Order: sequence, then structure tokens, then C-alpha cells
Amino acid sequence: MQIMRIDRRHLWASTLGVLFVVAIGLFLATQPAQASFLSPANYTPTTFTTTPPVGEVSTDPQDSEPLTIVTRVVAPFIVDETKDNVPAFTGYSKDLIDLIQYDLTKNGDAYGLTSAQKEAISKPLSMHTVDEPTAEGLIKYIEDGQAHAAIANISINNNREGRIDYSMPIFNSALQTMRLKDDAPGPNIFTAFGAILQRHEMHVLLLIATAFILLVANMVYLFERRHPKSPWYKERYLSGVFETAWWSITTLVGQEESHPRSGRSRMVAIGLMVFGVLFVSIFTASFASELTLQRIDDPNRGPQSLEGQTVITVRNSTSYAYLDRQRAHLSEIKTTNDIEDAYRMLKSGEGDAIVYDAPVLQHYADNKGKGDFVTVGSVFHPEYYGIALPKDSPWREPFNRAILSLSEAGELDKLRDVWLDRHSIYSAE
Repeated sequence: MQIMRIDRRHLWASTLGVLFVVAIGLFLATQPAQASFLSPANYTPTTFTTTPPVGEVSTDPQDSEPLTIVTRVVAPFIVDETKDNVPAFTGYSKDLIDLIQYDLTKNGDAYGLTSAQKEAISKPLSMHTVDEPTAEGLIKYIEDGQAHAAIANISINNNREGRIDYSMPIFNSALQTMRLKDDAPGPNIFTAFGAILQRHEMHVLLLIATAFILLVANMVYLFERRHPKSPWYKERYLSGVFETAWWSITTLVGQEESHPRSGRSRMVAIGLMVFGVLFVSIFTASFASELTLQRIDDPNRGPQSLEGQTVITVRNSTSYAYLDRQRAHLSEIKTTNDIEDAYRMLKSGEGDAIVYDAPVLQHYADNKGKGDFVTVGSVFHPEYYGIALPKDSPWREPFNRAILSLSEAGELDKLRDVWLDRHSIYSAE
């Protein structure tokens, strides 16, 4: 009885320990990913306003005025969460600016900031979410000297580089196609199955499987035909091997009805089960990869499908510049003032597809547009986003140092995981 009580105490202790570990794991899994980014003791929150900046800002490194930054609402870079007329904004750009300010505050001496710049960066940054539908509208504030920086999905290109300066890339992006969900059918499982059977490596695998099953069938027949309790006792060779071959096949899928009786046959059965696990795993992996390749490469889903169709995009954007070069292959290019108009036009049937920045389309398809819109195919026409700065800005080098520091620490990867689905198809062709 004493032994039984000890065993029960151990059982209860083990159970409680497992439950405690599971509870801790669930608690950590539900914590917001942003929590690890900033140290609240050293962090000065950014102030947001929805009015444009007024007057010119100073570019003198000896001036300690707080930084003025312009941005625009375009998820996931700036997400408007305003309630009861109280401005509230989140997003990749907002988090990145907070991180840059924190890094500059901590490493100002190492980056060579002047005393005035260190004082300026210690003050709350002033971020203006201006009503501009495109990146060009933000760049205008930089050219007019009304802001120290502009941040959003601002693509780095040669034309703009001649007018402004850029920070180092803060986001690797590309273009992508969006369609209505009903116009973008999923991969075909029959096509995938046929494609697998046409592969040379699958032919080899099937031949090996056939040879292995025949070998197992013969071995099991020889071991079982003299066992009085075996279902194949005294079976003739052809019928016996046929039955044991059928048993081998059903064993691979877990549906066997008969069981070998001799010890040697059971050892063979263990080997067959191990082979079955490997075979099913390889076949399943091949099938899944074929379905994924269909989704990526199907010409009816990717940019190739735009030929002869009406495509919607935002005017004065890099996506429009790309489509303009493809104009001869398209039926029509329709432009809008902002991406929200493009979503409405696609839903009302005014076009066949939208081409725009992949992260913006993916975020919309996974959130507001879920159930109605899908991004299709792989991304194309790779591009990089950067922070726009005035020519010869004294903040360019400090910003670059901070971005490099954050990138090396893995913070930019964390931001991407927070604001974009980490499982989305996101590798440029």
C-alpha cells in the first residue's frame, strides 16, 4: 500500500508539472510580439497629429527642434485605430520610428550626434498622418522643406533619388496581383497527382516500393505457410503470395485485416511499417510541394494572367510605372487616387485585377478583405522601401546607423512578423 501511495503522489506531481508548463507556454504565446521591442524606461512616445506640418523645418545639426515626420495611412505601415475622435495609430512605420528614436537615444555618442541632435531626439517626435494617397505626396513635403523625414511604403527609385535622399532600405517589397476570391480558384489536386506520377524520382520510388512489397510477400508466405494458426497456412504459392502481397499493401495504409503469427514474419512486418512511414511521408511531401508550385507558377494566377485584361492600380505609383511598360499586353489600365478606391472598383466589377505593393495587398486580403479578395501567384518586380530625407540631411547617417543596428539585432525581422503573415508566399521571382 505504501508503494501505491508513493506512485500516486508521483503521478499527481507529474501531472501538475505538465499542466504548469503548458499554462506558462500558453501565457507566453499570447503576449504581444511588440513587447520585446522597446524599453519603457528610456522611451519617449511619438505624438501623432492628422494635420499637415506648418512652416519649414531646420536642417541645421546645431538646432535642437524635435523631428517632424510625415506619413500616410496605408496598412500595414500605418493603421488607423482612431476611436471617439481620439487619434490612435499603429503599424510597421510607427513601430520602426519608435525603434529608431530609441536606438539614437541610446547610441547617440557612438553615431556622432551633436549635442543639439541628442537633445532633439530626446523629445517626442511629431508624426503627421497627412491625407496623401501616394508616396509622391509625402515626398513633396520633403522637397518643400516642411518635414525632416517621410516614412511609408516609399519605393526607392532612380527618379526620386535625384530629388531627395533615402535612408538605407527598411523593407524589401515587390508587386503582386489581387483578384476577387471567386475568380481565383485553388490548385487542382488531380493535376497535382498526375504531375507527381510523371516525375522520374517518383517512378524510381514506386519501383522500389513494388520490389520491397514482393520481397516482403514472399518472405511472409514462406514463414507463414507452415504455421497452423496462420491465415495463410498451407496456401498454394501463387494464391499465398497474392494474399501476403495484399496484406503488405494494406499494412502500408493501416488497414490490414490479417496478422502474421510467426516471430520471423512479425520482424518483417516491423520493417514493412518503417518503410511504409517513409514512403507515405515522401509521397505526402511531394504532393504538398506540387500543390504549392501550382499556386506559385500557374499562369492563370500570376502576372502572366494580366494579358488582355483590365488592371487597376494607384496613379503616380511604382505599380503604375510597371504596368505602363506592359501596356501593349493589357486591355486597359485604370488608375485611382488611393488603394481603397481600387478595392471598391475591383469588387464592383470595374476591372479584372489589382496590381500594387504586395505587403499592402496581403494585409488587406488577410484582414478587411478576407473572404472577398485574395492575392494570387508569387510577387514580382522586387523593390525596396526607404525613409525619404531632404538632400544632405544631417539625419541621414544617424538614421542609417540605427537601421543597421536594428537589422543586425533582428528587430526588423520581428516587425515584419508582427505586421505581415509570416506564412504568406513572399519570395520574389
